[in-house]
Amino acid sequence: MTAKPTSQASLSKEDLLCPVCCEVFSLPVLLKCGHNSCKECLQKLWEWKGGRQCPVCLTTSSSERPPINLALKIAADMFTKQRTTRGEERPEEEWCRLHNEKLKLFCHNDEEPICVVCQLSNQHKVHVCCPVEEAALEKKIEVSAKLDSLQKHLKLLNKTKEDWEETKNYLKRQADQTERQMKEEFERFHQFLREEEKNRVAKLREEEENKTQVMCMKLEYIKERIAALTDTISQVEKSIRADDVKFLQDYKKTKRRYVKGYY
Repeated sequence: MTAKPTSQASLSKEDLLCPVCCEVFSLPVLLKCGHNSCKECLQKLWEWKGGRQCPVCLTTSSSERPPINLALKIAADMFTKQRTTRGEERPEEEWCRLHNEKLKLFCHNDEEPICVVCQLSNQHKVHVCCPVEEAALEKKIEVSAKLDSLQKHLKLLNKTKEDWEETKNYLKRQADQTERQMKEEFERFHQFLREEEKNRVAKLREEEENKTQVMCMKLEYIKERIAALTDTISQVEKSIRADDVKFLQDYKKTKRRYVKGYY
């Protein structure tokens, strides 16, 4: 927890709980980062983890012996005294359901709190047991270490998530850029095809026009030949219909006409 005003009225129960053992501070020390912890809890936590990190924000402490937070200690002592004076009852979970005795011990074999009568029973008499307070501190330090590992794993997952999201966004940007380039290239290709089509159609029409002109000239010539030949045939037929003397008189002339009709 961070340092707060020393007035007891300004502190709630949550403000007076150690972040390691989650109990009211016994001898709180103040770290440079502003968080507090029980002195004993902090020393055991540092021994367990092999480093001097704040149990809340994981900031490394520059001092092996952080100072006592006297104002917080006074507030915690006052809170404990007031709770004792009011005679607050302990939760029902802190009492043994079999023997109606307070759960003062912890069985390491079964990993559960027991009472002194349970310890003497056949179930637990050969098991390793210790006071609840000692076991709670040890287990909370153990869980805190695991929590630290989980937090690091969560940080790694978040970093991986950010990397993957960046990769996804990069892939989208690359795809969008490639799409734009493809459209530009196809547009240039389409433009080239349109120009090529236009040029080829123009050449086709030019060739058509030239050939049409030639054919028109040939048709005109054929028409003239047809007209001339038709006239020649008509004259030859007229000559044949004439009487013999007239036919023979015009024979040379008629002969020239039909001979000329072949050319």
